[in-house]
Amino acid sequence: MMLQSYSEIGRFAQSDISYLPPLPPPVHAGVLSSQSFGQDLSTQLRPPNISVQNFQRRLTFHRLPYISGLNFDSKGFYLASVSSAGCLAVHDYETIYCRAEVSNATTVKPIVHIATNLKLEAICWNPTNQDEVACVAAGGRKVYCYDIACMSYNPVEILKMKTSTARELNTDPSGLFDVTFCNMSANKVLACGEDGNVHVWDRRANPQYQSLLSAPKSGTSLSSLQISTDEQVIYAGSDRGLIYAWDLRGGTQSVAFLIPGKDYHPPFATFNLALLLEQISSLREQTDITISAVHSIRLNPSCGRQLAFHLNNGWSGVLDLSELGLTHIHCPPPPWLGGSSACSPICQRKPAWLPTHSVYVSGSCADLKIHFLDFKPSPNSLCYAQVSRNGQSRPRNELLVSEPVIVCAAHPMTNHLIVGTEVGTLQLIAHKSFSKMDDSSFDDNVIDSSTP
Repeated sequence: MMLQSYSEIGRFAQSDISYLPPLPPPVHAGVLSSQSFGQDLSTQLRPPNISVQNFQRRLTFHRLPYISGLNFDSKGFYLASVSSAGCLAVHDYETIYCRAEVSNATTVKPIVHIATNLKLEAICWNPTNQDEVACVAAGGRKVYCYDIACMSYNPVEILKMKTSTARELNTDPSGLFDVTFCNMSANKVLACGEDGNVHVWDRRANPQYQSLLSAPKSGTSLSSLQISTDEQVIYAGSDRGLIYAWDLRGGTQSVAFLIPGKDYHPPFATFNLALLLEQISSLREQTDITISAVHSIRLNPSCGRQLAFHLNNGWSGVLDLSELGLTHIHCPPPPWLGGSSACSPICQRKPAWLPTHSVYVSGSCADLKIHFLDFKPSPNSLCYAQVSRNGQSRPRNELLVSEPVIVCAAHPMTNHLIVGTEVGTLQLIAHKSFSKMDDSSFDDNVIDSSTP
């Protein structure tokens, strides 16, 4: 009943610069197919404060800027967001909620608005200093730390990736895809990315000093990062459908005592999601299971042994870190099966857990829906992998939305949601009063998103 009370309350643009005129679709290569065409287009559409080279690079990423990262502060007072257009914005959540109740309100002025000229990928809050956020960007070897209490458009600190070879100095820089702070030691910042390493900075030392936790296979890209609740284990998802784990607690493979500037050992454990999915007989009998890139991994805030993952093909599931196996799965048909897709394959989808009830919220890659997945740690879960339901279809909790959802963030106190879309807007998903609910909202367990 709680899930069926959700509705799309309102939507608004992230900021004034989150929109650019429609651009030609990106080519497969990293440069435009026609150099002269790119130069002409850059001259016509390029903002005056952005160089031609950087603007041309932006054209190859996506037709329209999309929301690539969302994060609430620890109390839920502020929402930080980043976009592929390079916009970093911080909104007051109470203002968002109040404006959503105003009919036809499409704008909410951010309290912080920074144009970075980067293709931003992720953002996070410093848990011990809620005036500070850190973000990372594709094509950049740096973590940018901003003090949102300062009236400045420049980062207060920039943490640089280590350059291990002379070749890396002469090639295009690898990008970073995710970043996080350690809760118990906020002086440590972790980021992962295209080079297949987890980079660990200790901000008390020289920022150039850092440690590397390396994936064992060359050419691997790490897309998402999580730290266990006790901060003893680091997890990272890869583009090869693997989840790596580094143990910080001790032993011959430990990285507990990080010495600045020294590289460390491979992960102590590797989970091959395709092989784990093959072990679910009911799934193996219904479909071919292939390797799919990991878009996101997230630990359940109400059950620390559950590590949820979301794959490029739209599948989601739970890796139980105690049983070391998959306990929950959600496997919708892939979007290309029907010849269409709601979300661009360029976008990295990032679901979120609700703070309570063990519900995993994911945007659909095939249509304009949000999935509310019952991942509670019990065989009674609707998505429990090992329970046979005798051919009966499982009830679905889905919410119809107006735009393709890419990234989700749950309010830490209210279970309300802010989702970022492929067209650069933010949507508030909240509970509507039961007195205003239409009985049709319960048909087929699909929730209508019409604004009350």
